[in-house]
Amino acid sequence: MRSRGLGVVIASGALAAAGIASAATPKSNAIYTDNKTKVTIFLQGKKSINSFNAGCPAGKNKPKWSFSYIWGIPINGKGHFHADHQNSVNTPDGGTLLHTSRVTIDGTFVSRKEAKGTFQLHKGKCPKVKFDAKL
Repeated sequence: MRSRGLGVVIASGALAAAGIASAATPKSNAIYTDNKTKVTIFLQGKKSINSFNAGCPAGKNKPKWSFSYIWGIPINGKGHFHADHQNSVNTPDGGTLLHTSRVTIDGTFVSRKEAKGTFQLHKGKCPKVKFDAKL
C-alpha cells in the first residue's frame, strides 16, 4: 500500500512540473498589456519580445517620459526575460530627448496568458514599477 501511494505522489509531482514548464511558454506573436501601469509587450514568435513600451510616471495616459525598448529581449525556456540597455526617451508632445537613459526590465511569463515583472526608466525620480501584463 505504501509504495502505491508513493507512486501517486511521484506521478502527481511530475505532472505538476510538466504543467509549470508549459505554462511559461507565451503565445506566439501576441500582445500583452497591463492597463494599470500602461505597459505593452509585443512578442515576435515565442522566444523574443520585439517591443516593450512603458512610461514614467507609470499608469498615466500622457506620462512625462515614455520609451519603446526595441532591442529585442530573449525569453528563456523557463519564461524569464531581462534587459538592461541605454534607450531613447520620448516626451508627451512626440519629441525625443537628446540623451538616452538606462532602462531595466525583468520579468517572467507565469502562464501562456500572463507576464509579471518590473521595469525602470532610470531618469529623474522614476521608480521601479511592477507590471502584470495579460493577453
